[in-house]
Order: sequence, then structure tokens, then C-alpha cells
Amino acid sequence: MSSPERRGQGLIGKYRVGRVDGTDGPGGRHERCRYFVLDMTHDRHAVPALRAYADSCEADYPVLARDLRQAADALEASTPAAAPAPATKIDRLVEESQLETERGRAARRRE
Repeated sequence: MSSPERRGQGLIGKYRVGRVDGTDGPGGRHERCRYFVLDMTHDRHAVPALRAYADSCEADYPVLARDLRQAADALEASTPAAAPAPATKIDRLVEESQLETERGRAARRRE
């Protein structure tokens, strides 16, 4: 449950998001893009948000819609008292992007 202070915040810049492909860098296609981050582990609104996005994108991105629904199903199947939901394709992609980001940072430090 969120604190009363957080409930009054609205949409804020709470996270730093970077693209693994680097297109958010200076001059890149996504340099000035805005992103919305969803905490799928703790946010009780995550499952309905994932399902709504899956419904919205299904005609254009059927595989993404399927993956989002699978992630929502896995989250629903887990309970707060139970172990975390089993790893989903999204979890694996996040882990891969984090590794790639770290590799990119390490490569830039070596330059």
C-alpha cells in the first residue's frame, strides 16, 4: 500500500530508463522519448495494466500481447506469502538488457 505522500504525487520522474540498443543517446531516434515504468513485483495495478496494454497492442504486436498476458498470469498465480512468480520472458529480457547495459558501460570505461 502506498503512503499518503505518494498518493498525492501524480506522474513524476522517478526512474532513469535507457535503451539497450543505444538509440536514446544524443541524436538517436529515441533521444527525447518518455517512458512509463511499471513495478510488476509490488504494484497491485500491474496486472490490470499489463492486460490492458496487451489488449491494446495485440493487433500490431501479437507476440508482445501474449508475453504480457503470460507475465500477468504468472503474477496473479503468485501470492505475497509465496515465493516470487516464476521467471517469465519479460524477466529474462530485463536481465539480458541489464547485462548488456553493464557490458556497454564497461566498454565505455575502457575507451
